[in-house]
Amino acid sequence: MSYQVALAPPAVQEITKLDSELQRQLAHKLEQLAFNPRPEDALILKGTENLYRIRLGEYRVIYHIEEQSLLVTVIKIAHLKDY
Repeated sequence: MSYQVALAPPAVQEITKLDSELQRQLAHKLEQLAFNPRPEDALILKGTENLYRIRLGEYRVIYHIEEQSLLVTVIKIAHLKDY
């Protein structure tokens, strides 16, 4: 069962600020989320039901999982110092 991965506008803005190598790594990580939206390194955010956080080097990717529609929506991408 494969999920669809969507990017919220704030996440798209952050991606454009990243260097090309980090963008490539992020694309690979998002492809993995399509097949497994809850990898071992994913942490559920406290006080939420379907918000998760994964690490990507010095960055954090915050995303929401919608089970009924099989959709993973990336909400925010932030550097450690900003998050």
